[in-house]
Amino acid sequence: MIDEINPEIIVMTGDYFDTPIGANYIRDFIFSLSLKYTVVYISGNHDHYYGKRIFNRISNVHGANFIDFKSFVFDNGEKKLNIVSKFSINKTVREWPTILLIHDPNELNYLNTKGIDIALAGHLHGGQFIFYKDKFGFHYPGHFFYPYCIDKLKIEDFTLFVSRGLGDTLPFRFNCPKELIHFLIY
Repeated sequence: MIDEINPEIIVMTGDYFDTPIGANYIRDFIFSLSLKYTVVYISGNHDHYYGKRIFNRISNVHGANFIDFKSFVFDNGEKKLNIVSKFSINKTVREWPTILLIHDPNELNYLNTKGIDIALAGHLHGGQFIFYKDKFGFHYPGHFFYPYCIDKLKIEDFTLFVSRGLGDTLPFRFNCPKELIHFLIY
C-alpha cells in the first residue's frame, strides 16, 4: 500500500509493538521503509512497557528519524516542513508549516500549540469499537472516556487528525476499520 502511494515522507505516531519480539519486527520494518522513504516517528505508551533496552530497538533505527525529543525539518527543495513532537514543540523556529506528531491527543491540553498547522495523533484511544458517531463526528462509547475520540477536529488555528491505527488491542474491531492516512501538503 505504501509503495502504491509512493509518499515523500512517512510519519508514524507510536504504539508499534506489544511484545519484546514485536520490537524487532517493527525495527526491521522501519529500517526497510527508511531505505526508500524519509521516515519520521515518535513513540507511544505501549513502546515503553518493556523498558529502555527493548525500547532502544526502535528508537535508534539507522536511516530513520526518531524525534521524541527533537524536531525534524523536511526539505524536498520545493517546500519545507517542521515536524515536531510534544517535547520539541517549544524548541522549534517555525519558519515553515509545522506538523505536530503526538501519540495521545489528550496531551494537547497541556501543550502550547501556537504556530501548529496540523497535529497528527497516534490512534483513537478508546475507539476500537464505534457504536455510533454524533453530528460533530465524535465516536461513542470512546468519547465518554477520551475527549478526542474523533477522526478530525478543528482546534483553534490547527486541525487535529486522529488515526484509527492498524493494530488491535483485542483481536477484533467494530465499525472501526484500520487505516493509513495520506495527506497532500502544498
